[in-house]
Amino acid sequence: MMPVVNNNNDSSGLPDDIKVKIAYNGEVLIFYISKNITYEELCKEIRGICRFAPDQVFTMKWIDEENDPCTISCQMELNEAIRLYEQNHDSELFIHVFPNAPAAPGLSCIGEDRNDERVIEKIDQSEFEGFEYVNPLLMSLEDCV
Repeated sequence: MMPVVNNNNDSSGLPDDIKVKIAYNGEVLIFYISKNITYEELCKEIRGICRFAPDQVFTMKWIDEENDPCTISCQMELNEAIRLYEQNHDSELFIHVFPNAPAAPGLSCIGEDRNDERVIEKIDQSEFEGFEYVNPLLMSLEDCV
């Protein structure tokens, strides 16, 4: 059973609220946020839900429509996640939470598995029909002409 964290009185959230699913520590938790939430308010919510200490460093990432992980580390990035959530008429905003930070921008967090089979299943394979993967490391120069 999925734990549900609800910060509203109504279990379905208010009409202008966004349903958020967070994946953390092998669990998926559900709660609702206002479209106008600030980055600081979201961090406070995540800190409480995940029971992080006030000084705990953590990273939030959501998966965009191209299945790329996008970090939410400031108000601008949160606004972009919400804008695309609304533009794509998504039913929820799915955020992965990691109790650490990547070693450098653009790198994965400890515990982040970019080869997760569920990510592969979500990719629309229709655009690749009729194509075959060829490992370029196994090709000779003659194969390239």
